[in-house]
Parts: sequence; structure tokens; C-alpha cells
Amino acid sequence: MKSKSSFERIKELINNNLRDKKDIEKQDIYDEVERIKNSINKITYNLFSELLPDKTLLTPLSEKEWDDIGKELECFYEVKLEEGNIINSKKNKDRDLTWWSNNEKLNNNSFYWNRYEKYLKDKLPPNVIYTLNRDTDIILNNMGNPKESCFDIRGMVVGHVQSGKTGNFAGLLCKAADAGYKFIVIIAGGINNLRNQTQKRIEESFVGLRKDEYIGVGRIDRSGITPICFTTAENDFKKLDAEKNRTLDFDNMKSPVLLVIKKNTTTLKSLNSWLSGKTKNKIEEHAVLVIDDESDYASINTKEENNPTIINKQIRKLLSKFKKSSYVAYTATPYANVFIDNYAEHKDVEKDLFPKDFIYALKAPTDYFGAQRIFSGENDDFLQEIDDEEISYLVKHKKDDSIDKLPISLYEAINCFLINIAIRHLRGQTSKHNSMLIHMSRYTNIHKRIAFLVQQYIEKIKEDFVYGSLPDSFKHSQNIGRIHECFEKNYSNKNIKETWDNVSKEIQKFIKVLQIKEVHSETKREEALEYRDDVPTNAIVIGGASLSRGFTLEGLSISYFIRTTVFYDTLLQMGRWFGYRPGYEDLCKIYLTKALRESFGYIVDATEDLLEQFEIMAKENKTPSDFGLAVIQYPESSLQITARNKQQKTELVELQMNFEGQLREALRLSATQDINTNNRNAVFSLINKITKVSKCDGEHNYFWRNIQDSYVREFLKAFKTHVLTNSSVETFFPVYEIIKLIEETKSNFDIVIFQDSKGKSNNKSIANEKGFENFKMPIRNETIVYDDRDKLIRFKNRKIAAGNAEKISLSEEKLKQLIQFEKEYKEKEDDKKEKGEIRNFIRKNMERPLLMLHILDISSIEESKLPEFLKIEALFSYGICFPLNEKYKTQPMQFRVNQVYLNTLSEKEDELYDEEE
Repeated sequence: MKSKSSFERIKELINNNLRDKKDIEKQDIYDEVERIKNSINKITYNLFSELLPDKTLLTPLSEKEWDDIGKELECFYEVKLEEGNIINSKKNKDRDLTWWSNNEKLNNNSFYWNRYEKYLKDKLPPNVIYTLNRDTDIILNNMGNPKESCFDIRGMVVGHVQSGKTGNFAGLLCKAADAGYKFIVIIAGGINNLRNQTQKRIEESFVGLRKDEYIGVGRIDRSGITPICFTTAENDFKKLDAEKNRTLDFDNMKSPVLLVIKKNTTTLKSLNSWLSGKTKNKIEEHAVLVIDDESDYASINTKEENNPTIINKQIRKLLSKFKKSSYVAYTATPYANVFIDNYAEHKDVEKDLFPKDFIYALKAPTDYFGAQRIFSGENDDFLQEIDDEEISYLVKHKKDDSIDKLPISLYEAINCFLINIAIRHLRGQTSKHNSMLIHMSRYTNIHKRIAFLVQQYIEKIKEDFVYGSLPDSFKHSQNIGRIHECFEKNYSNKNIKETWDNVSKEIQKFIKVLQIKEVHSETKREEALEYRDDVPTNAIVIGGASLSRGFTLEGLSISYFIRTTVFYDTLLQMGRWFGYRPGYEDLCKIYLTKALRESFGYIVDATEDLLEQFEIMAKENKTPSDFGLAVIQYPESSLQITARNKQQKTELVELQMNFEGQLREALRLSATQDINTNNRNAVFSLINKITKVSKCDGEHNYFWRNIQDSYVREFLKAFKTHVLTNSSVETFFPVYEIIKLIEETKSNFDIVIFQDSKGKSNNKSIANEKGFENFKMPIRNETIVYDDRDKLIRFKNRKIAAGNAEKISLSEEKLKQLIQFEKEYKEKEDDKKEKGEIRNFIRKNMERPLLMLHILDISSIEESKLPEFLKIEALFSYGICFPLNEKYKTQPMQFRVNQVYLNTLSEKEDELYDEEE
């Protein structure tokens, strides 16, 4: 890499001194910055440079730069990453799921993982590496143990777009090799540039060797055995090349064998043909790990099971050749994967690729620059709207159309990119790559034309910047003037400390080496986009499909995007701008149309909902086969969840989520000690918060008025109910939808804890709760039932709150009106109508939604029917009653659902209760 700036070199030195310390505090960072600063000041920069291992010549830093080093390192060490969520099959749960972490790992030198971990220390914060270690341990535990005689494991790992999935499966294959997997196949994307990029990353993180030169982990430790790799960055797998290696003996060799192959029919057939000829080496007796990157693309069978698609069939054929196989699918858009028919089987290639054994949902680090952050509507700084009229001539273009001009907004985007490079250089990031994405078409001819026009514009800027160092050069050059105008408009008033004079001087330095790169099927190898290790790349990248999935653009800060599609998964994958932007997130901008912005907003909601479903399933101890997937289908949008041929086993259903004037209660609770303890903590955490901000109002019940909505939302997220349909669009008690409604309406709450409904005390109290030592629990005789089949506790009467319990929230004036209203109905014969009218009167006059907390005595359940761990002091539940007000009325919503969801709806239909009965 080009010589690093003194800023980068000193920051790297300080980080090296810090990284091996445990529990690094903020003060530790600034103490080390001060120590190095004082050391340099004592002996001068020149002498200090001589003491460095590489004798890098350092130049003096300003006080601001020293302060910036401390701030950047503080941000680096603040990054956190939570452990993911695991969903196991019943069969997997019966296996030893600690075979690696509690056994093999302890008796293994873990050569491949240990050097990969050391390799990551310069790149990732300590907490992220720690969690990566934990995540990969869990995933490997759920795979087969190579020492077993036979296994067939199918799993899936789900992560966010551009969030580090490659880094995760690199760690996984390192540990798999340590554990004894002899044969590892990575099926990369279906395009050459993605396979090549993946190959390079795996060479750096696992192999450690490229063209006889040690790289990456190979520079850290070469004491172990170098893996044998049959593919290179230039060459995919070829049967003839593999057959030349006649010495390959799987029975006696100690090296793991690695292939990084393109997801291509010819390559997969060639691999299977070669493996068929290796039976003399008993290759089928050894364990194979197949990692399927971008597994929702091309791997899915989109035909009938008796005639599966070729790539799907070839992957299944590959797995069937081994007695011990683990298949792990990686994707950020798993809609198609969970739509796979779990029971589909073919006589020649066995079961389909449904993740029958486990699903692992990765979390994203706190510094992830993702869809939720960009399109949530909370911050518009990243988004620049393109006027539809400006690009009307491009929207429905054909491959042979001639484009003679670029949109004005694209010129502005290019100007922003030049400014971004300059600012990053001024921030000391001179050795970092910089990229701009232009994604306007799927046609190669159009890419070429756009590249030509962009090149013309850049050449004019290069000519003008010959005089760029002159004072007020922006007044004498139209092109520099536009860049200056862009700086004033987009940067000068947004806490950007760099000045125009310094920015313009920096542009003059690098503009000559700025590259315009096309990325498509006709790109020649010598003209391909390459991020080298020895020099930084500054490139404007124009492409379409080749940039739509998996491929990473290093240092991407500006994206110009007008390409559209009707599919959730495809559109989300096109967002190459997701990822990590350390030290320059404030510079990032995405140019797109209003319609695209709205489409991404829909997709963000659907994706967050899907991840919520994964989390619920993990908490509820469900299995992949239980996955009742329901993905929202927005009627006002033309978007589809995934390609129609990947939705063969699904149906579109309409679910009503109306809360206006409705009472929703948590009537089913999971029967585990942990969950009840969790719910107990959630209740008392809420109580402790509200008692600090509101006085209790009520003689016989605990009652608080006008409590802020955030307290209730936090409570709902923490409390765990029993989910019957395994989906966040649960029709029986839709917690997630209630949370969203509260967020949209910004509704404060009244909160009540009811004493015994009959006004009697059972002389029991909640133990060890300060301020609630004498709290009397209500008696609910013969209403609570333990269901041994579903392992849940339910309420026999399908109701907890007695009568019109919500009337407690009415004002004194409304209560008086209620009494009068009840008198008017006393002599009427229609008792059912009377109850309905009174209930409607109450809910129409409620000022706010009411949260009812219930602390219940379970002694009425026969102890003989309870598992030992459920002999607890109390059970916790709650209900929410919404006012009869149009603001709580929601429209019916359409969902694309799989067969499991449909079956569950049918099975549980009789359990739905009607409040009016």
C-alpha cells in the first residue's frame, strides 16, 4: 500500500499498543495518545521514526490531529456486536451441540482460527472479534462432527447486506479445518468478479498464500499446514487441472482441500464429475463442508421436484456424494430459502436445500451503515432525491438506445465524490480506497456510453485544475465553480471542518489518477476494477448486474442509483452502499428517486419484520420446520417479495390488524422458568420506571396516568408471550404490530395493576421487591391451565380482565356519565346488546390506551400436572385496551405466507376468541 500518512501511522501505533489490553476504557485511549505524543516531543519526530520497525518517516501532527486520533480510536473501541439467534431442529437438539466448543476446541491447537483471529486485530474492534468467535463456535457446533461416521446437515446463516458475512464464513471454514473437515467448497456468486473477490479474501484469511507469495494470515504464522487450493483469483475450478494432481490422497493427507467456485452449471458438473472419479481415494468417507454464498440466488429449485433446476440439482448431487456433509447457506435476503418445501425430495439427489437443521441469524455491529439507519426516515442527510423529469429519458431505455447527455444530478454526485476523496485525505486517510457507484441500467452498451460521458467530464476537470491552485480559481473555471457550489451546498453548513481552499488543493493532487471503471460481462481482465494492496484506488464504477449482489466497492461514499426491480430481495441486494464507513460516514450520499426511496422504506420494514420473526422463534425454542413465514406485501407498491418461481409453495392472505376499541391480552405464556423470570423482571422494571415519574392513583389498585409511550414499548419488547404462528404478524396476539402502532400514534398510556377481581386478598406478596413488599396478588381460581402438549400456560376462559375493567381509566366526569348510561339499559331485555353498548361507551371515552398488568396466583393448577420448574410463586401477564378512536384503526394488510403458516392458521382457528361473546 502507498506510504501511510503520519496520522494513520501514529494511530496504528497507538492501536497496536492498546489492542492486547483487556477492558479498554475511554481514559486508557487518551492516556496512550498523550504518552506517544509526549514521547515524540521529547526526541523529535525524526528520531522517533528511527525507532519504528519500518522506520516510517513521520511528520508533525497538529493538536487537532492528535485529538482526532483519540476520537477515532474511541469510536473504534466503542463498537459492539451482540451474539446471533439460533433456531434448531428437534433432531439437532438431540445431538451433542457442544462437540466443538466444549471438546474438540479444547484439545486442538486451532492453528487456522488463531492466526485468522490475529489477522483481524488490525481490522475489527475487540468486541466484534469476540462475538465472531462465539457466533462461529455456535454454527460449527450445529454442523456435523467430522469424527462421526455419518451425517447430513443443512443450515442457513442470515446476515445484513454488506455486514461481514464473508468474514464470518472465513472464520467458520478456519474452525472447520481445525476440527477435521478435509474438503471445503465455497460456492461464490454467479458472476466472475464476485467469485474472484471471494477467492482473494479467502486466500488472505485462510490459505495465506497467493502465487507462491505469503499474504494475509500467511504473514502472521506459517508453522501449520498450508491448505491445498484448486482455484485462484484468475481461474475457477477445472477438472483437467485437478486431475493433474495425482498425489491427492484424502486418506493420508493432512491438508484441507479448498475450492472457491462460481455458481455455474458447467463448474458444478465438472466438480461432480471429478469427484465421481475419486472413489478410489475413498473421498466419500471424509467430511465435506459446502458454503453457499448468496444462497437465495440460483440455488433455489424453481421447477417441479421431479425435474429440479440444474444448479439446485448439482449442489444436492455434490452433497449426496459424501457420507458426512454439512451445507451452510449464507444470505442477507432469505425469503426464497424459507419458501423452499421442507419435504421435497428427489430419488437421485435426496432432500432439497431447506435449512432443516438450523438457522442462525447474525446481528450487525453498532457501526453498521445499514438500511434501517439510512431509510428509517430519522435522518435524511444521506439521501439526495433525483427529480423524475430529469431522468425520464433514461427510465425505459433499451439496450441499443443512444445516450448523449448525463443528468445534472449525476454531475453533482461526481462533484461530491471528488470533494469526499479530498476530505478523506485531509483527515489522514490517504492510503484508503475511494469508490463511487453509478447504477443506471442493466445493459452493457449503456454502461459503456455512460462511462464515456463521465470520462469526458473528468477530463475537463483535469484540464481546469491545472490552474486550480490559483486564488479564487472557482471564479475563473465553470467546472471548478460547480464543484465549489456543490461544496457550499452540501458540506459547508453541515459540521464539515475542512475548508474549500484545502479541498481544492487536494483535488488537484489526485484528479490525475482518478479512474473510470466499467464492471460488466465484456470487461477485459486488464481493464477490470482492482483494489491493490500497494496503491490506493480512486474509482468511479459504472455497472449493473455485476454490481448487484455480493460484490464490495471499497470506500464507497457516493451512489447514483436509478435502476429498479419489483423484487424485495433483488432491490435490497442492489444496495451496495450498505456496510462500514469508519471516519467518513458523514460524507456518504445516495442519489435516488422518490419512488425508489419509498420502495427501500417498504423493504426495510419487511426485513426488520423478518429478523424479528427469527428472534421470536429463537426465544420460543422453535425449529426451522416450524417457520411460519409471513412477509408483508404492500398493496400500494408494485414490489414483490421474490421472483414468482421461488414462491410456488406460498399463498397471499389478508390479515386484519385493527386495534380500534379492542382489548388484546397475553392469554398464552410459555411454560418455562426462564421466561416467567424474564416477564417478572419486565413487569417490575416498568413499575420502577413509572413510580419515579408518576404518583400512584387508586385505593384498591395501583394506577398511573399519562405514562410516556417509550416505557410501554420497552416493556412490550422485553415481555415474552407464547407465539403460536412463529411470526411477528401473530394473529392471536400481534405484539410487534402493537409496538409499531404505538410508535406511529405516539400514544401515552394509563397503566394499572389490578388487585383481586373479587376484592379479596389471598395474603400473598411478591418477595424482595422494594416498595412492593405487601403487594396482594389476585386470585384467578380455575382459569389457568397448563397445556402439556404445547408446553404453555393458557387461560381457560380466554380472558383475564374481569368485566369492563378498562373503566378504571375514565375521568370522574365520565364515570358519572357511565353510571347514568348503565341505568338506562337496566330494564332492557337484550343483555348482549347492553354489554356491547356499555363497553363501547367506555372505550369511546378513554383518553389513552390502557396497559393492564396481571400478577397471578397459579396455586389453582393441580401440582401433579405441572413440570417441576413451574412451581413458582406467581405468573405474569398483561393486556392492552385501545380507545374507540379512528387513530387506532388499521387497514387490512396482505402477507405472502408459506405452507407452515397456513397450516398453523388452520390448526389454531378454533382457538381464536371473540371478545363480544
